Amino acid sequence: MLPDVIESFTPDGIVVQVAGGGRIEINYRDLIRVTIDTTDEGPWLPDCFWYLTTKNHSVSIENNDPFIQVLLAKLQKLPGFKSELVVKAMASTEINSFIVWEQ
Repeated sequence: MLPDVIESFTPDGIVVQVAGGGRIEINYRDLIRVTIDTTDEGPWLPDCFWYLTTKNHSVSIENNDPFIQVLLAKLQKLPGFKSELVVKAMASTEINSFIVWEQ
């Protein structure tokens, strides 16, 4: 499965080019969960994916997306965002799932 790609940021959210075609705009206030999933396939294959989930959509963004650091900075402003779990996810070499923020 191909990951979605960050296209741009708006004052209130993110615009993502979805792998199947088209665009989705996700407003940060509509998020219900942010998850980082890791695999045991690195370093030769992508092994870390961010999932942004709203009531109506979920997008998957590969950790090596050129704008992932900008996204992280925006998400860290969400109340209760768990930066310590981001650190754990980045160190993971196993199949795992880290809920770094949930409404």
